[in-house]
Amino acid sequence: IYDEAMETEAPILMLQNILENSEIKDPPEAMVNRYYDRLLSDMSYRAMMYGYDLETFMTLSNTSEEQCMEAAREAAREIMVMKAIADAEGLVVTDEEMESEFAKDAEEMGYEDVEEYKEALDAKAYREYLLSDQIMEYLLKNGTVKALES
Repeated sequence: IYDEAMETEAPILMLQNILENSEIKDPPEAMVNRYYDRLLSDMSYRAMMYGYDLETFMTLSNTSEEQCMEAAREAAREIMVMKAIADAEGLVVTDEEMESEFAKDAEEMGYEDVEEYKEALDAKAYREYLLSDQIMEYLLKNGTVKALES
């Protein structure tokens, strides 16, 4: 039976399985710190949207700095595993693909100038995002998910 949600969930489940069955070195602290900073930046933005400062927002959402650091460490591990898959399968995001996505996203986000949009982004994180999309597509096309019997 085809389930439309499977198209979204299958690659995520496959990636989780790969993560659970992989021996992953501790990610570099610089990488963890980059994800931690991005997570706090995102949370600060959400806090501002609700009229709170970050500390209040974290308290209200029952989130600690330790939880954020662990989430950043887990994100770094996921990227390391996805990078290993990309390297093994020859998946890359070309500069041309980056430029095309920049142009498309800048227009969708209402930027008049692509360069202005690019300056607002973390290019390394954006490339990782595009690569993760390629990897998830690869897993969906090439992976197998078997339903477990209860």
